[in-house]
Amino acid sequence: MTTKIIVRFDDICPNLNWEIFLFIKKELQDLGIRSVLGVIPDNKDESFLKYEYKENFFDLINQYKNFGDTIAQHGTYHKYTTTSKGILKINNRSEFAGHDFKYQYKLIKKGKQILVSNNCWQPVFMAPSHSFDENTIEALKKLGFKSISDGYGFFPYKEKGIDFVPQISSKPFNTGFGLATICIHTNNLNKINIKKFLEFIYSNRSRIISYEEYNSIKSPSKYIDLGLNFVSRKIISSVRIYKKLSNKNFFK
Repeated sequence: MTTKIIVRFDDICPNLNWEIFLFIKKELQDLGIRSVLGVIPDNKDESFLKYEYKENFFDLINQYKNFGDTIAQHGTYHKYTTTSKGILKINNRSEFAGHDFKYQYKLIKKGKQILVSNNCWQPVFMAPSHSFDENTIEALKKLGFKSISDGYGFFPYKEKGIDFVPQISSKPFNTGFGLATICIHTNNLNKINIKKFLEFIYSNRSRIISYEEYNSIKSPSKYIDLGLNFVSRKIISSVRIYKKLSNKNFFK
């Protein structure tokens, strides 16, 4: 048995390190790999403004959608307005967690409307910095979202009426079972990172699935799944603390 893999790209917006992203994306497309693109509907994160602005951004996103990639709404502005860690307790910053339901509903709806108007909305969500709370989930359900690309564990699970597709590491790995979503921030990659990532992709092509195929990955038991969720939460929390203290990059 092997771990099935979903490839996810975060922070996709008009201001992006396009040289790196387009290079990696072409390699994946040549292999027929469908990935998840976390698209920021209306970027207001100033840290991205140093990168090239692409005028035909949504035309390109629709090309990827037609290829078979999954378009996930990656927040609305990607602008942090609270210090809440949310449900997953990973980062103490959020665009959503800590705000009331009405505020979050309005904000998410605005992002959805932008994607809908550009013909690229799909019912998938990923929160900036992995930070969302119960109000976020309720707002997402009311707005027609079906799944969140996030969560602990090694199998997809349903909680509070929405599917969670676990994303616990940026580093490719193989536990021998279940599902792993590897998360790529192309703005942060150097030549060594890119080489290692593509080498992994080439040698593990048979394990890579599209986002929609998460429905085919079933846990052998809900009790096993709960145990793995708990264990992965503890392990990943410790690893993230180590990374922050040592300034380690998983691809190095």
